[in-house]
Amino acid sequence: MRATDVHYQGLLYLYGKLAEEIYMKLPEGYEHAVGKVARLLRPIYGLKQAGRVWNETLTAFLDKHGFQRQWSSSCVYVSSNQIIIVVYVDDILLFHSDPKEIDKVIQVMKGEYDIHDLGELSYILGVKIHRMKHELRMNQSAYIESILRKYNMELCKPASTPLDPSVELSVADCPKTQAERDEMATVPYRDLIGSLMYIALSTRPDILFAVTKLSQHNSDPGRVHRNQVKHVLRYLNRTKAYEMVFRTTAESAIEIHCDADWAGNVDDRKSWTGVTVKVAGNLVGWMSKKQQCVASSTMEAEYVALAVAVKEAKWLTIMSEELGLKERLKMPVVMLCDSQAAIKFVSNRIEKTRTRHIDIAYHVARDTVQRGTVSIAYVPSNRNVADALTKGLRPAAQKNALELFNMKSQEIGGE
Repeated sequence: MRATDVHYQGLLYLYGKLAEEIYMKLPEGYEHAVGKVARLLRPIYGLKQAGRVWNETLTAFLDKHGFQRQWSSSCVYVSSNQIIIVVYVDDILLFHSDPKEIDKVIQVMKGEYDIHDLGELSYILGVKIHRMKHELRMNQSAYIESILRKYNMELCKPASTPLDPSVELSVADCPKTQAERDEMATVPYRDLIGSLMYIALSTRPDILFAVTKLSQHNSDPGRVHRNQVKHVLRYLNRTKAYEMVFRTTAESAIEIHCDADWAGNVDDRKSWTGVTVKVAGNLVGWMSKKQQCVASSTMEAEYVALAVAVKEAKWLTIMSEELGLKERLKMPVVMLCDSQAAIKFVSNRIEKTRTRHIDIAYHVARDTVQRGTVSIAYVPSNRNVADALTKGLRPAAQKNALELFNMKSQEIGGE
């Protein structure tokens, strides 16, 4: 697993070529600039198509050298001998079991671009990576500490949960007076939510529900919402040493846990969906989102969540096939749900008065299960990894969620 980047100092986009005819004003200080403009031959930083042109240029180069872009993920490229390249703008990761094969690819790329070989991957996009013999760990401790310092929260009182369990977030807590609006206008609420969301989506699924819930109030946050954002920071201050752990195991299954909190949103009574993805026992994906419809029962809310999980299962099946991993993974994908009623409904084509109103869009779950593309099984609520993505938890349940997420502390020996 190697990391490289394209050394550009602002000039990365100049590797591409513009198809459009675009002109720009000459910069100040340019001699004989009066009455003249410049025609752009190459994209420059700030041009709306610059990023796309660079990506198309890199894709054409990789295609020329035997790397095929994947339909399931447009930033992933695979060669015939199973070298995998993952691209994020100028950061390029290469994966293969043989370092010599990676060296060959890097040398080819150096012939075209000013590539810096950064060696074994240890840090990328604010994420620290520690690789051991049978284990890999990822954390954002340094990034979390920088956020705490930025918002003067490094000495705050630690909290044991992301949200205060006694507080019910609602639009009723939005500002009601001009004085409160003026006060909240000075709070960098959206900046905080953006930083917290990046942490949640990268290495901290344990805060995703809290951040997603608080993001609903981005346009008009009140004091209660501000205080709960601080509560998330207090929780991160307590758990900043936690990291995600990935282990080499004999397992080969893809497991998708899903859960729903029926009518969990107090303002519109819509339910909340949580989905997690584990490959060979390691957590690789997670999602927390409010459902678009109002479910009339717990079973219906769980069924809607299953429809979301099925879509993830289909995508994972396609991706594993493209990466050449399908033969090494146990198929079909297994979906795990803690609702026996939802499992029976998705497994049997039985319509009842209480269920025949359910929108056809959600029947993708039933159709996929009955075709055998995915299988479904029951999991107890206290072992459902997705539970923490549907609601705020109390301390004991939050501790259990950390274990289910395969998260351990660096500082206290993983306990």
